[in-house]
Amino acid sequence: MPVAEPGWLTREFVAAARRAVRSYPEIGRFEQGGGFTGDVAENRHFRHVLKAKGYTVHYSHYSGGHDYVSWRGSFADGLMALMGLPANN
Repeated sequence: MPVAEPGWLTREFVAAARRAVRSYPEIGRFEQGGGFTGDVAENRHFRHVLKAKGYTVHYSHYSGGHDYVSWRGSFADGLMALMGLPANN
């Protein structure tokens, strides 16, 4: 799997016209390297770009890595946020 250049997705959103979508960027504190652009600072920058362009953003930062165990609790939260439903917190 080729490694994407860090920040490429953020740059794509900066250059593109705004669309009617919601987003749920999520990152784990231990999600570094491994071929993913799993950099916490880059993910926060992406969140700021989305908000600056007027997107609905539900950002999540958790103590975990890039694995199914970490996603088991947040998957439903992400789906609810993307559908515009209130969280069960």
